[in-house]
Amino acid sequence: MGHAASWGAAAAAVALAACGSAQVAQTPLAGESVCASCHSAPGEAAPFRDPNGSIDPNKVSVGAHDAHLHPDFTEPISCAECHKVPEGVNDPGHLDTPPPNNVQFGTLAKTHGANPVYRSGDGCAASYCHGNFPGGNRTNTPQWLGGPSQAACGTCHGISPPTGRHPEHIAAGVSCDKCHGPFLTTTHVNGVVDVPLPTYNPQFKTCAQACHLPRSWPAPGDAALGL
Repeated sequence: MGHAASWGAAAAAVALAACGSAQVAQTPLAGESVCASCHSAPGEAAPFRDPNGSIDPNKVSVGAHDAHLHPDFTEPISCAECHKVPEGVNDPGHLDTPPPNNVQFGTLAKTHGANPVYRSGDGCAASYCHGNFPGGNRTNTPQWLGGPSQAACGTCHGISPPTGRHPEHIAAGVSCDKCHGPFLTTTHVNGVVDVPLPTYNPQFKTCAQACHLPRSWPAPGDAALGL
């Protein structure tokens, strides 16, 4: 057995012992991922497995992990967006702080100055990811144990959002992809309003002549929405 393999086996043993109760080591073992020796690690296939081996989405330790690690509407969400990722198994705040007390929001969740919070037994509130942005459903609080409906299209922002000239475009029969391009998981929930139209000026929020005469995107009611 090589040095790396020996370290991996030792780390797995430490991780298992530190969990508080003996568990059967899962694969891949610590030689490939220290995380995966106790619970599912990023890159693993669904379903998410908690430190006790449970895959029950009705348990807080499992909940909506799969919805974040294997989402339908965006790229996989980094663990660091919801937790402080430890560098070592025994780092403070890891094994000694069970969920949901170890929730700590990251950069994406705080986009545009959002100040998300986790409400114990409920879910996260005021996060950018779930609607805390101009035109979004700022009061949206997805239920951690609520299932797929918590992130259904229309729960984070209206279809269409009430901001700017969205209502006018929808009333005229203009579909979302005409301005925002085809739906791609790589550009959804990425902290940026993607408008690939070459005639759109993001600095001044104006659209040059394309479908109509040049005009400004912000609408009169936008000021009340904090734009």
